[in-house]
Amino acid sequence: MSDNNLVLIGGGGHCHSVIDVVHRLNIFNKVVITDYLISPETSIMGCRVVGTDDKLQELRERGFSCAFITVGSIESTLLRRKLEKKVSELGFIFFRQSLIRLLLLRILQLF
Repeated sequence: MSDNNLVLIGGGGHCHSVIDVVHRLNIFNKVVITDYLISPETSIMGCRVVGTDDKLQELRERGFSCAFITVGSIESTLLRRKLEKKVSELGFIFFRQSLIRLLLLRILQLF
């Protein structure tokens, strides 16, 4: 599947945990990160930071269909909710939805 690419939104500690799981699942062709505080081209656990959330539209157009919001939320979930709205409006599907879709496709390939 050519659009089987994942964008992680936020490059902090939660992102590291998600990357660990994503690597173990080995179901995405490409995984990149957007973050406002980390310099573009930085590598986090083998995943490249491509810039800020301003890149989301471009990434969607380049075949990144899946997203996971890896911004933490200790005191308020406002930022996460805003990001979820933006990501949904751009047409991304969320990691949990894409995981189910990919697992179903793999099962169907067995038959």
